[in-house]
Amino acid sequence: MFRSGARKAGATTARLSAVGARLEAVGALGRIETVAVRWLSIARARAKSRYVVHGAQKPPEESEIDFGALGLKYPLTHKPEYLIKRTAWTPPPPSQPTTLPFAVDRTTVGSSLPVYTDYKAGGTKVVTILRRCRGDIDELKGDMEKVVGKPVTIRPGKLVVDGNFHGRLKLWLSGLGF
Repeated sequence: MFRSGARKAGATTARLSAVGARLEAVGALGRIETVAVRWLSIARARAKSRYVVHGAQKPPEESEIDFGALGLKYPLTHKPEYLIKRTAWTPPPPSQPTTLPFAVDRTTVGSSLPVYTDYKAGGTKVVTILRRCRGDIDELKGDMEKVVGKPVTIRPGKLVVDGNFHGRLKLWLSGLGF
């Protein structure tokens, strides 16, 4: 009597020999390679369709867009440029803008803009969070929706949007003078 592992190995060997026999029946070496390549490409396509793409695997949204074409209520007053591209860090301005009805305070450690990326639902959903904002939050929300192109949710102490807009929001806020 065979163990179950031996039966499985025998069945796999039988399947592989059957595939080999089919390939031999096809004929010339060139045709065998063609059939094998086609067979492998079909298997790879099936394998790709089974996997769930997690939010961590998706690339972030494009950060460098034309903010002038968005019709923002409060246009950019500075030319924002990254000093550290990976973290989208820009140096703080000498003074905060006083003409805007809202303000975004930088963090005390590192002096960076308080834009964070969070992964929810086991990593399948990405959200971008803007914290440390004060003033007229509805005005900030209105312009932020134009920048990201998606609805923004107001939560206690933060604004939340679905998607990875980390770089775009930091570029927009530094362009406003924060």
